[in-house]
Amino acid sequence: MVATMKQLSARNLESTLAAPDRTAVEANPDSQFDGMPTPNWSRLIVNALPLMLADIAALGVSLGFAYGLVWSISPELPANFDWLLMLMGLTMPLIFALFGLYPGTGLNAVAELAQVALATTLLFSIFIISAHTYGTGTTSVLAVFVAFLSLPAVVSLLRATARTTASSYRWWGQPVLVFGNGDTARQLYQHYRAHPSLGIRPIAIIDDWPDGSDSDRVPRHPSMSDRVETLRRKHDISWAVVTTPLSASSAAAVRSYLATFAHVVIVPDAQGLPSIRHQMIDCGHLAGIPMTNTLLLLVPRMVKTAMDYLLVALGGIVCLPLVIAIAALIKLTSEGPVFYAQSRVGKGNRSFRAWKFRTMIVDADAVLQEYLESDPALREEWERDHKLKNDPRVSSVGRWLRKTSLDELPQIWNVLRGEMSLVGPRPIVTAEIPKYGEWFSLYEKVTPGITGLWQISGRNNTTYEMRVAFDSYYVLNWSPWLDLYILARTIKVVFCHEGAY
Repeated sequence: MVATMKQLSARNLESTLAAPDRTAVEANPDSQFDGMPTPNWSRLIVNALPLMLADIAALGVSLGFAYGLVWSISPELPANFDWLLMLMGLTMPLIFALFGLYPGTGLNAVAELAQVALATTLLFSIFIISAHTYGTGTTSVLAVFVAFLSLPAVVSLLRATARTTASSYRWWGQPVLVFGNGDTARQLYQHYRAHPSLGIRPIAIIDDWPDGSDSDRVPRHPSMSDRVETLRRKHDISWAVVTTPLSASSAAAVRSYLATFAHVVIVPDAQGLPSIRHQMIDCGHLAGIPMTNTLLLLVPRMVKTAMDYLLVALGGIVCLPLVIAIAALIKLTSEGPVFYAQSRVGKGNRSFRAWKFRTMIVDADAVLQEYLESDPALREEWERDHKLKNDPRVSSVGRWLRKTSLDELPQIWNVLRGEMSLVGPRPIVTAEIPKYGEWFSLYEKVTPGITGLWQISGRNNTTYEMRVAFDSYYVLNWSPWLDLYILARTIKVVFCHEGAY
């Protein structure tokens, strides 16, 4: 999200992080500002309501599905089970609120999935125990358990729909002021503008520019107390996002913002740090932020491997007829083998053969060399991305396979051999190692994947530098929830042919 920001001078930093001056405000008797953060409860409720309704609807859908399934097995459900279901619907918003899911402003999709899973586990644990205690019968417990298995996915889907729908209306979302100067503040502003479903609506960037210029169509205002206070009162702002270099963080500055805004988000200007998981740790008189690369730990690696084998076992039954059909199609439409293997760099900088369906014509390398020698623009594209948008080597069937990403299905065999994972950085060839630079040390610590963050974030429509950034972000922020999120998004990308050629 962030780019390296120039180090602020001490004078600029003090000006940027200073709390709004109250002098001009106190002279105005109509001002509501009293120097204390005052959350807007009506906006809090309005922002939480669409998500709360989506969650209750998801509970209804999951329970309806569970009832239908169990009813087909045993049409007699105890009458005293109904009051448990009603109580569950009333309790659900309270438990979800306890896990910070309301209003969920700025909540990352992966972190939201994790919180939803934990909240639903607690919710259903309570009611499965209650159903068993009050003698509602095994059938009732089974219905609740089936609903529990489906609820996280349904909640995530309906929440995403509710966020997208609500973000199209001006009444939804929290207005925010972004404090800081440089690329970090500008990119934060543009990120929030491009992702309104996060519930953060940036109003302006507050910096030290004296002219209040409007570069890149981003409203910028100097960090003068009267202007800040005017914006705060005009838009009823209770959120501030502060960008600052890590070395310049100041407890006094943070306290000054907390005296004015109910919610303050400090964004240290440092690239490549984990950003999904964070927890404050007591370090004597200091607060520490632990950063752990979980994929280097034994238990998380075992969890990831177990997920790979389980999902391959479940999906293999579905994919096998498709693999046979594609193999037959390739054999009938072009000469040559069905499968193609290429040497790739894997974990520990060890080479392995990554399998794919053959998508190119025979003697593809000779054809490529001939085209590159005759077309300088094509050579430049190849040297830059190691891909060609209109690759002359690709067959007609191969072009369709690439657009749908189905050419990578045989890499399931690499997953079973432990050479690849379902989710991870895309495997690279040796010639691409220099493009990763200092980040290659992260790449070689993990197993490459069939799909990954790059594939669901634009893929070939992005630059190679962005691909490296996506891979590094994945390694530093891995969790089972991130893998599940990427797998779910991959299905959409495959069907919509996003970024593939």
